[in-house]
Amino acid sequence: MKRFFSYICILLIVFTSTSCTKNEKLTNINEFQMNKAIATVNKYMTAYTNNDFSKMQQLYGKSLKKEASGSQQSALKITSYKIMDTTEMGTTANIRVNVIRSDQNSPYTSIDTDIFKIKKSKGKYLIEKISSTSDKEVFQYKRNLMVKIKDEAKSNILINLVGVPEYYFSKGDPLKIDKIKVSKDGFSFLSASNDGNMAIISTAGANPLIGVCEIQDLEQQGGGNGGNGQNASQSQSDQSLSDESQPFQVAAKSIKVIDVYKNAQVKDIAYSNDDGIIAVQCLENNSMRIKMYEAQSGDLVSKQVDKKFPADKFDLTLVKFDEKYLIFDSKPRNANEPKSKDKAGQWRVNLKTYKVSKAKGKS
Repeated sequence: MKRFFSYICILLIVFTSTSCTKNEKLTNINEFQMNKAIATVNKYMTAYTNNDFSKMQQLYGKSLKKEASGSQQSALKITSYKIMDTTEMGTTANIRVNVIRSDQNSPYTSIDTDIFKIKKSKGKYLIEKISSTSDKEVFQYKRNLMVKIKDEAKSNILINLVGVPEYYFSKGDPLKIDKIKVSKDGFSFLSASNDGNMAIISTAGANPLIGVCEIQDLEQQGGGNGGNGQNASQSQSDQSLSDESQPFQVAAKSIKVIDVYKNAQVKDIAYSNDDGIIAVQCLENNSMRIKMYEAQSGDLVSKQVDKKFPADKFDLTLVKFDEKYLIFDSKPRNANEPKSKDKAGQWRVNLKTYKVSKAKGKS
């Protein structure tokens, strides 16, 4: 009899634990998973960066898909983006993303805040709504780079070409023999850090210079002139636009030179997700190259890339940064050379060790 009751107790325990497991599964079946919502945003931003609008539309919810009629083309290139924070609300979530957009044909960059509303529907995580606000814009006016911050009615000078060094040594010249005369035909490709605090600039001409400027908000600081700081700053800026010999107040604390290139043209600039690395794509001596620099020190850290992909044998194109790697494409200049052919395709650089390896899958 005791043995019979023991069997009954065991069966009850097994049944209870099984039913609990089933209930847990049933309870979790509609649980909103933030990592999947974030994955949707990452897929969308990757497709956006690659101008793959068909893949973008596959990630739209019903209401947004109705509004996305016809083919669209972006005038600006996304040079980098960073997910800043998330807010979950039942079966939906808002994901805030800092997005850096640049014009490849004229000196312009913007730091925008895009908010994605992601909704889970029938097991899929789709984009229901996208809203965007512009936090900062940097653009050229005459021989100045101007900065407009949020809803300020006036712009300030970020930097003037007068503030750019006349000569500078290239990082590729360890002996510091050939000090290069910097071209100042205007400004070229612009970009910004993901936190929006730094603008990275390049000058136009045969010997372009790359530099980083910290962006100050002169309105918040008062411009050092009490409550009239913004008006004084704008007055000085207006004066400098017509007469470069006059002193003026700028929205950049300083310019930190990263490098200068001889006989080159800057094609792309991007910050890594943590703003620790700057990547520059340039056409140098008729070869497309990628240079990597530590943002703080300005040290060149792409020597392993140059060693594996010599300039006379390969053209390299910047694809994107992810959390751990810089991704780039390699194209042999002589497709018939067997050793070069093996190095064609997509590669990656570890942002900690700077080691180069074959990329896994298509980014």
